[in-house]
Amino acid sequence: MQDDKRAAETQNRIDEAFRKHSWLGVLQSKHADCLYRGEDTTPEMQQMLDGESQRREAALTRLRIEPTLVQKTYDWMHLCDRLSLILCGDDVPAMHRRLEIITNVGGTRFELWQDDTECIRIAPWPFADETVTLSVEYRTLKQLSYADDAELGEALKACPVEVRTIVMSDGAIGGADKG
Repeated sequence: MQDDKRAAETQNRIDEAFRKHSWLGVLQSKHADCLYRGEDTTPEMQQMLDGESQRREAALTRLRIEPTLVQKTYDWMHLCDRLSLILCGDDVPAMHRRLEIITNVGGTRFELWQDDTECIRIAPWPFADETVTLSVEYRTLKQLSYADDAELGEALKACPVEVRTIVMSDGAIGGADKG
């Protein structure tokens, strides 16, 4: 994607989030900053991110929210987002090998692995309950490529929806950690 187009599309997503609620806009803006700010940031993106930084600050002042709450909330959102990508992509390693989910700004490294019962273990455990069960819907396509988005859309509509259940548990409980 062209750099100026990426900056414009990112700005549109952030604007849409702010139209729904300032808090959503703050989180979307923070996410864009984490994704796109770096050494290779284009001038267009840099300008947009700098403007968003000021916008976030103004929104937080208006909402009377401390920046530390934004970071804690973003860390939680980032953990859940990354975890969902791993689980939905069926990327949990075999044989008790650990995979980093994220290391948050505070330096806490979250890891997952699968035990002998196929339960996903996470350490440190981020949830209130000792076990969490998720259901993931998926579709299996028969082809590797499609002529265009419309053909892909039709193929997805024709696929049956299947459900996979995932059980996750506190990595410190049950002695399943062999890695």
